[in-house]
Amino acid sequence: MKKIVILGYLAVTAFSWAGFAQINRIVAKVNNEIITERDLASYKQLIKYRLSQRYSGSELRKKLKSLEEGALESLIEDRLIVQAAKKEGMKIPSRMVNERLEQIISNYPSYSDFEEELIRKGINVAILRKRIREKFLTEFIVKQKIKDKIFISPQDVTKFYNEHPELFKSKPRYYCWVFKTKDREKAFTFYTELIKSGFKEIKSKYKEELFYLNSKEGQLRKDIAEVVTQLKNKEASVPRLIGGYYFVFYLEKKVPSVKLGLDQAKERIYNYLFEKEFRRRLGNWVNKLKKDAIIENYENNLQN
Repeated sequence: MKKIVILGYLAVTAFSWAGFAQINRIVAKVNNEIITERDLASYKQLIKYRLSQRYSGSELRKKLKSLEEGALESLIEDRLIVQAAKKEGMKIPSRMVNERLEQIISNYPSYSDFEEELIRKGINVAILRKRIREKFLTEFIVKQKIKDKIFISPQDVTKFYNEHPELFKSKPRYYCWVFKTKDREKAFTFYTELIKSGFKEIKSKYKEELFYLNSKEGQLRKDIAEVVTQLKNKEASVPRLIGGYYFVFYLEKKVPSVKLGLDQAKERIYNYLFEKEFRRRLGNWVNKLKKDAIIENYENNLQN
């Protein structure tokens, strides 16, 4: 099974409802800490919620399938990170927990709505406080062990910029008027008048059928892009039947691609290199935690 190292850390920092309600069957043991079936189910719900905020449709289903298969491994990694923070003697002031709790409560119309949500999740405020504290522990230990030790030099940024010039070219942008109708004869009439009199002269006459298109290359539908990208400035396409409608495209202006300068690109490059190094170091650190830990996985036994 593919390792999912980063997911666990990101999920914990978002706040997890895992581990609530009564203890049931044990699916794993991390050092002396148990993980129950309910912990795992709640954790999977958290993953599904997070992914649903970013993806949809078939892409969401694909992400859910691959990530849920590794949910227990990610949950184990979460527990190891929290345990590492506690071993370092990290303490979270009650003030920080209280402030975060107040922020969560403020997202609800009333305190009673907040309490109803807790009841639906089968938890109480004490357990919620515990999860908030674990969230902070995770953030602090990862900052200390990983983030604070990463250094991306200006030379690193410049080298990446020079080695990947294709990443810093903007895509061409098209400013185009589009005539759309189901009437074939009207489409050809519009095209004929446009060629004869010019777009400005007939624009107001056909304002009900016209709309403006402002898109980068790659944002256009393939069948539309095939027409628009071939036009020159101030040039119109012959009527084209697309999806049951007749279209005429009048290209007002094409802005060609330009290469971003290093000053424009350096922040994006820095963030990319930092994130890449962060994931590498986090993965290595978590793998070491796992190697040094006593981990018992009972999930396969429960499935048999």
